[in-house]
Amino acid sequence: MEEIGEKLRRTRQEKGLTLEEARSVTKIRLRYLQALEAGEFDCIPGEVYAKGFLRSYANFLGLDGQELVEEFKRLKKEQGEEEREKEAGQAPRERLHASSIGWLAGGVLIILVAIVLLFLGFKESEGLHEKSQSGLHKVGSQGDAVAGEEKEDAPGGSGLAEDTTSQNPDGPRDGWGAGVPTDFPPVPRLVKSGQGEVVYQVYGEEIELSVEAKGRCWLRVVSDGEEVFVGTLEPGQALTWSARQALEVRFGNPGAVFLQLNGQKLGAAGPPEYPLNFRVTRQERAP
Repeated sequence: MEEIGEKLRRTRQEKGLTLEEARSVTKIRLRYLQALEAGEFDCIPGEVYAKGFLRSYANFLGLDGQELVEEFKRLKKEQGEEEREKEAGQAPRERLHASSIGWLAGGVLIILVAIVLLFLGFKESEGLHEKSQSGLHKVGSQGDAVAGEEKEDAPGGSGLAEDTTSQNPDGPRDGWGAGVPTDFPPVPRLVKSGQGEVVYQVYGEEIELSVEAKGRCWLRVVSDGEEVFVGTLEPGQALTWSARQALEVRFGNPGAVFLQLNGQKLGAAGPPEYPLNFRVTRQERAP
């Protein structure tokens, strides 16, 4: 990835441009431009955004944006294959290490159990010996008296363990769920993120989408199948729409608008200057 970043940086410097000038024209945040030139694409939230930013910035510099995106995809694929090969090579050693630890732990456990059993056996034999010695001194009527006392002290028919679980049949039967609120709404879930289309799912009673424009952006909004807005937002404008089942928005310049969905900030709708279909559907409850 560093080769791509170096190419971008060198081209910009050869043209005598600053990052601030690039930001002003491309509308890409300064930290993302810096990440592109450093080859640190993981700092950009989402591979779709990374490819979109790379294409836009490369085209701005007079390079072939699509060619650089293809190179990025190739390097990403090679990087993933190297990581999988590395993990595959480490797996047998990790399994062998885990197996060795398991055998060692099992051996220690067996030794501890054997020690405990020997100790209990010794105590039991010692107790039997004491009882037998004391029994030698109990003879005749004295022995009968002792037997009678033992009969009186023995509880009639109550020797079984008492079932304490029946004392509180209405109480909680496990350690969870008692008094714990369950009405916290889950955050919106990203279902699909591809070039030109983003799909979210929300949970609860309705969908609420807020849009704040940082630059000019044309958009069309459809709420539950009915068109509710068509027009261009100017910088500084903010609007909110709601729907019961589905909300669809077509953004002409998604990089110029920032979204908040059911209270969750999503950031820019998408890469700048590339139209985007943004769709939200509602579910009654989280899976």
